[in-house]
Amino acid sequence: MPKHIVRLVILIVGLLAVGLSAKAYFTVDTFYDYGHYRGASVTDIATSHEPRYRGPGYCQMCHIQQYEVWSSHGHKTNKCEVCHGPAGQHPVTGKLPIPQDTVKLCTQCHQKITGRPAKQPQIVVAEHAGTMACIYCHDPHQPRPIRIKEAKQ
Repeated sequence: MPKHIVRLVILIVGLLAVGLSAKAYFTVDTFYDYGHYRGASVTDIATSHEPRYRGPGYCQMCHIQQYEVWSSHGHKTNKCEVCHGPAGQHPVTGKLPIPQDTVKLCTQCHQKITGRPAKQPQIVVAEHAGTMACIYCHDPHQPRPIRIKEAKQ
């Protein structure tokens, strides 16, 4: 066999050996346990982060009155964190935000749009309240117009 072919074969075998050694050295033990990723990462990811969204049961512990009003009316299908943001570190960081632009928030579900279920209350903002904030007449936890009665008395 010619000398240059022998050298080429030795070079290819040497590179292959170096490549396989590097792969064995740099690949962690749990790689390929559950597929093409590091198996230990599943546990690492699951235990490294606090849950951001906690659900209404988490809010119920401290906000008993609001929870009772919310859970007995139409908005019980919307979780607290839809309007107030993720509760993640709520007790540590303080209050959750109270939505300021209620027209923008409420119209995401209540703006009259073709194709939206007829049983869901829908409004045309300009005809319903103009630029007035929704919370002027509605308590978001119990959305029926309740403050109108208070204003008349």
